[in-house]
Amino acid sequence: MENGHWKRFLFQILFGLGHLFLFILPQAVKAEGYDSIQVIEYYFDQDPGIGLGIKLETDSTPAYVTNDVIDISGLENGMHTLYLRSQDSTGIWGVPCGKTFYSYRLLETDSTNVPLANLEFSFDSITGFSSLGEISQDTSVLVSANLELTQGMHTVYFRSSDTSSYIGSMVPKTFFVYEKTKGDSANVPVANLEYSIDSITGFSSLGEISQDTSALISANLELTTGMHTVYFRSSDTSLYIGSMVPKTFFAYEKTRADLANVPITDIEFSFDSITGFRPMGSFSADTVVELAGDLIQHLAGHGDHNILFRAKDENDFYSNVITGAFNFENEPPVADAGADRFVAESTLVQLDGSVSADPNRDQLSYHWTAPDGISLSSNSDAKPTFTAPEIIDDSLLTFYLYVDDGLLDSPVDTVLIIVIHDQIVLSDSLFMSEIADCINAFSTITVAGDGESVIFASGSSTELIASQSIRFLPGFHAESGSDMNAYITTNGSFCDQLLQPLGLAAPVVEKSIKVQDEIKNKLNGVDIKVYPNPNNGQFKITVSGARENQTEVYVYNLLGNTVYSGRITSSSVNKISLGNVSQGLYMVKIFTGDNSLTCKLVVK
Repeated sequence: MENGHWKRFLFQILFGLGHLFLFILPQAVKAEGYDSIQVIEYYFDQDPGIGLGIKLETDSTPAYVTNDVIDISGLENGMHTLYLRSQDSTGIWGVPCGKTFYSYRLLETDSTNVPLANLEFSFDSITGFSSLGEISQDTSVLVSANLELTQGMHTVYFRSSDTSSYIGSMVPKTFFVYEKTKGDSANVPVANLEYSIDSITGFSSLGEISQDTSALISANLELTTGMHTVYFRSSDTSLYIGSMVPKTFFAYEKTRADLANVPITDIEFSFDSITGFRPMGSFSADTVVELAGDLIQHLAGHGDHNILFRAKDENDFYSNVITGAFNFENEPPVADAGADRFVAESTLVQLDGSVSADPNRDQLSYHWTAPDGISLSSNSDAKPTFTAPEIIDDSLLTFYLYVDDGLLDSPVDTVLIIVIHDQIVLSDSLFMSEIADCINAFSTITVAGDGESVIFASGSSTELIASQSIRFLPGFHAESGSDMNAYITTNGSFCDQLLQPLGLAAPVVEKSIKVQDEIKNKLNGVDIKVYPNPNNGQFKITVSGARENQTEVYVYNLLGNTVYSGRITSSSVNKISLGNVSQGLYMVKIFTGDNSLTCKLVVK
């Protein structure tokens, strides 16, 4: 490792019948004081892209050996190269290191426990093997014969056979032969350093240099994109040539040597791939460029990623790629079921959850739940529709919505739809004192007419709200001391007591309207108790201290219509049943002698 980058591996490969066994030497995996390796991947012959190779399980033991045997039976017969590279804990990828091997298509069953009977070798050919004789397993053999080889690169191939006449895979070793090789010349000065790219011939000179000199190849290199190898060799003053030293690197189509004084004209970035770069604009050298976090999250999505940067100068030459690792955690989406509102009965209503959002900009799935008796056009659309039901009294419908991004669900959001009458005609009605009433219709309200009477008694307080018109016809009477107001709404709002539940989760009535669980009152020595509250339309009233048969009970809905009336007895529990009434708010009026009590009652 150098400056945080993993440079190379030391590793060995052993060959079985149709398989490859990989050993990574521990001293090359981690250097003391540097970041540990997190990922090791391998590939054969062609680079699939950074992070796209086949992953090996990392191990914290001193030496790492793959747990799985690498299957090479699918490779073509011939020479192949296995490449390894790693990524450290900072997200930096190292340079790939390769080992070349020969693969056979037709190999026999593994015969690990069968003794080796013969070792053979051949130079520069995979045919014409010569025998080294019968040997036992784990024997070292030295080829000591005089070799008539020409100057240049040569390869010696070894293979073994067992007592069952099965031949093992070949092990190649490459070496260089000189015609005038002499003994050790450590004290002879190096006179010349030569290099060649992708060939062991056609070397170019870097000039006369002294030993231990660093040399820089500054010539412009016309190389295609991909992996390349540069070979170095040196000669001394006695004209003896040293062994070659290869170095492998990755080149881009327009990579050139460093041009420090040429301005940078563009910076490009890509996520998790060395292709598909996106431009970031024109910049001068040494400019700090920032990518907005939401843009990165939108393009890359949540999870672990690599971001790759490269720069381009005015000559359209690209720099090397710089890689960094980052992570975006998946955050839960937020559901928005839309605004609470009033609608008219028997009309088509559209819900709207399209404002729901995901911080990671993931695609959302919608999940609606409707009240009993209501059918949505779809429970999974962003904007489903339903038909508002026909009603007797104003009704509150609660719809629930949650969304998911494929991994996490959002909290549930609710929208309240208050269904009211489109048109209301008030007839033969009495609005009594001490009762505050609000009556609304989506379009029109008509008061009295057709020989009917509507009386607003002294002390009563009433509001009428509609969106189009309110008509007062003969038969309408407002007594002195009554308070009656009529409004045409322009913003879609209606009666206050119906607005109170908006935005609250079901059960709406219980949570939004302030009612007493048990109503108690004492009027001039008369004790009155109404319970339970809320109830299901059946409740109890007790009256103590009143004269017999002088207590009357009236129950009204929000339209002022009487849904119950009757006399009750004192000093006993009186059970009241409202029958088949709708859920909602009702007003109870109790008269006993000269005293009266008005209270709110909730039916759920």
